[in-house]
Amino acid sequence: MILIGTGSEVSLCVGAAEQLAAEGVPPRIVSMPSWELFEQQDAAYQGQVLPEAIAARVAVEQAATLRRRPKIADSEFAILLASAV
Repeated sequence: MILIGTGSEVSLCVGAAEQLAAEGVPPRIVSMPSWELFEQQDAAYQGQVLPEAIAARVAVEQAATLRRRPKIADSEFAILLASAV
């Protein structure tokens, strides 16, 4: 599982990762402050950060809309926060 935070949401991902690891599911945490810059990187880099072998992904982003953020995986689950955490 990959937990993706876009800023202050990384701390939420760290907390979730600790709980998941305690239950035997050690996730990978990715800090992605800019989806746009990430998309500009070459495929090799993107594959290192978000390996295709890890299909389960949760993106946590504050003040976002699904229209603004690209889809990062077929099995992605996005948590979009409308207010401050």
